[in-house]
Amino acid sequence: MKSSPKMDISFIVKNAQEGKDPIHPYDKDIPIAAFRTTSIFHYTKELTNLKRILEDGIIPNFCSEDLASDVTIGIPMVSFCDIPLGRTYEHASKYGYFAIGLATEYGEKNNINPVFYVSNSDIMDMILRRTRNGYVDIKRFLSSPISGLYKKCYGQYNNKEISNYAENEWRYVVPQTRQFRWYKSESEYKEWRQGGIGNKKPNPINNPDLYNNRLRFKVFDINYLIVEKEELVPQLVSYICNLKTIGGTTGTLSITDKLYLISRIRSIESIRRDY
Repeated sequence: MKSSPKMDISFIVKNAQEGKDPIHPYDKDIPIAAFRTTSIFHYTKELTNLKRILEDGIIPNFCSEDLASDVTIGIPMVSFCDIPLGRTYEHASKYGYFAIGLATEYGEKNNINPVFYVSNSDIMDMILRRTRNGYVDIKRFLSSPISGLYKKCYGQYNNKEISNYAENEWRYVVPQTRQFRWYKSESEYKEWRQGGIGNKKPNPINNPDLYNNRLRFKVFDINYLIVEKEELVPQLVSYICNLKTIGGTTGTLSITDKLYLISRIRSIESIRRDY
């Protein structure tokens, strides 16, 4: 069997330094259609969160996933999407008007994958090997990281039916170990969720298994930094000017690094006007 060629990602830095958008070599002959981008975006609800991400990296946290009619689990993960900026407003209105956009090549290097959308619940039941006596191999399936990449095509958000498939989701999933396990039932997840303050989840920075598995990135992994309004751009510029390191990595940022990061800033306001 012929082995796949080793990926050369040097073009990412080269293109970034030349002011070009990074394009995956395998995509160079494929027109970029309206359903995808060359970036994966992680959205958040506050500017302070985006600043923390720039300094410390992206920390995973538990999210519930309704896999089948009576199977809900809590998965430690980070969600991304590759929705083009021109139609990102609806997505941002649910998940936050601040975002970091990383190159899809970064996703390849860091086990970030598109999710598997399942439209028929019977298919998920077959995956879980449902019988009259219950789920035969559910424990084995839920112990595999791939179980964290399944999602129903349709679901609910704020008690409203939505199309999950339209979200173009990618995920980074923290695998289970003997010392670190996922929440295997809805009751376990809810019990964990109650440890948060107000309506927020428990802070993952206090969980070493989550914090130590955070996504670290470098300057030229970043394609976009998005804020809600134009008036917030100077705040982010000022923050970047004072940054010492980036994305939980070591090494001092240069002036060139900071100028590159500033050039990546966009606002939701300008995106709605111009994209």
